[in-house]
Parts: sequence; C-alpha cells; structure tokens
Amino acid sequence: MWSFSDIEVSTTPHKFLLYYWLGLFDLPLHLPGWLARTAVVIFSLLGAAGTYALGRHLLSQTVGLLSLFFLSLFPFMLFYDRLALADPLTSSLVVLVAWWSLIVARHPTRRYGVVLAMLITLMLAAKVLAGPIMLLPATAILLLGPKRLVWRRNILKQIPPILRYYRRPALTAIYIVGGIWALIFGFYAIRTDFGRTQDTSPIVHSYLYNTAGYVKTIERGREAIPI
Repeated sequence: MWSFSDIEVSTTPHKFLLYYWLGLFDLPLHLPGWLARTAVVIFSLLGAAGTYALGRHLLSQTVGLLSLFFLSLFPFMLFYDRLALADPLTSSLVVLVAWWSLIVARHPTRRYGVVLAMLITLMLAAKVLAGPIMLLPATAILLLGPKRLVWRRNILKQIPPILRYYRRPALTAIYIVGGIWALIFGFYAIRTDFGRTQDTSPIVHSYLYNTAGYVKTIERGREAIPI
C-alpha cells in the first residue's frame, strides 16, 4: 500500500484517507475484520475528543462531558465503526474542523489558520463529499466570532471589517488547501489522461485481506472468498 504499487487505487482522490490509515495497521497475524475495525475505532477517539472540545468551547465543560457521554451511547457510531468504512473518519474530522473553526473565529492567527487548513485537507481526503463542510469556518466567524454579524444593522457594511480582521488566517487556509488539492487533482488528471485506468475501490482492496490469510472459506459457485 505505502509502496504505491497499486497506483490506480492509491492516487484516486475519492476517499483515500482510510486506505492509507488501514495501511499503517497491516499486521498479517491478525484477522482482517478485527484489524480494520480496531483501526477505525482508534481514529474515532479523535472525533470523541473533538466532540468534548467543541461542547466545552461553545458552552461549558459540563456540556462537553454530556456530549461525550451521549456520543458513547449513539447507535450509529457503533454501527459505522463496525463496518470499518470511511464514515467514522469523515465524521471525526468534521467535528475537529467544527471545533477548530470556533478557535480560529475567536483567535484569528496565521498559525491557527495552518492547523485549520490541514484539518480541512484531511477531511476532504477522508471523503470528498464533505466539501460543503468547508463553510463551517465562515459560519463560525459570522455567528460566534468577536466580529460576528449584528442582524439589526446593515449586513453589507459589516462584511468588509470582518474580512480585514480574518484576512491572514483565511488566506493561509485557502492557499494551503487549494495548493494541496490542486496537486492531488493535477496528478490524478495526468494519470488518467496518459495512463491506463480501471475501476477502483480505494477502501476495500484484496491486498488488505490476503495478507491475513484465509480464516475460513465459503464456496459460492465461482470462487472461495475470505470472511
């Protein structure tokens, strides 16, 4: 996986973060199902920490702890973690982006803008369909920042001061996210234009499972499949 021998899969900008994340846990002595689920649950802990941090910064530490408690009982979390798909990684990164958007809205520094850009980049790598979540920083700035909009006043006159106040972190995040994804999509476009293409499955690939061996096989007419 990390040798990029499967170039068709490893460079498809769809939801390839989980593909590389599982590659870090390629332990042939463990069952593939256990391996994938454990790796996903480990990443979901970041989402849980982000949930607590978001609740604490929005309201109070009590709210953060209550959010963490309800999250641990949420059935969808258990369901998607067991599936070991890209959704737990995406949701965890969405929560982290929401939390850090609040931080940037209250402390607009260039350094915080760099962190926000990296979180957004990872979120898009987890799932490109999370693209609309990139509006979260602007939402946090307009609704929760020190220069938040006052709805009783002229909205258009309030926009220029807000843009000047957040110019440095905003431009930093835009340049980093735009630059990284321009390289990713550019390489993908070159590969698809000048190389052979085939149907890809960036997450589930036989390489992940064959290394663990056949635990049990079931004959289904055509071939034996691992379970």
